Amino acid sequence: MAAIQLFHAEEPSIPIHFYGELVPDPGFPIIQHGMLDPAGLNELYNSCVAGLVLSATNVSLVPYEMLASGCIPVVNDADHNRMVLANEFVEYAGQTPHELVMALRGLVGRSDDAKQAMIGSASASVATKSWASVGHQVVDCIENLVREASVDQVAGA
Repeated sequence: MAAIQLFHAEEPSIPIHFYGELVPDPGFPIIQHGMLDPAGLNELYNSCVAGLVLSATNVSLVPYEMLASGCIPVVNDADHNRMVLANEFVEYAGQTPHELVMALRGLVGRSDDAKQAMIGSASASVATKSWASVGHQVVDCIENLVREASVDQVAGA
């Protein structure tokens, strides 16, 4: 929250959006969207230049969703994040509030032409991504486990 508070102090004219669980009043203006369905998320991401995505353990699909909508994710730089987010449009930043704010300000401070080019390129960078192959791997794994399990193991489960 410190990074977002600092960002607001430095860029008070830029609206700050939250979604998901409602956040108690942080002491600066925010727009709370609550829980959003995929269409609502897409609409929100399409209205933003950048978004902050922090992960201490396992980054979610949010950065890819943001990229698909043309919103650049600012992600805390960590090996576990870089391992799964191999995309040139992910904006990695140090872990301190000041470093995160510098990355956000660098994105929102670009010219309108630069923002438009970035949005189109970011969206195109994930256009061919699909979870179908991962889904097939999960199904194959489960089917193999079931095939290999003996009747006694299945009955005792």
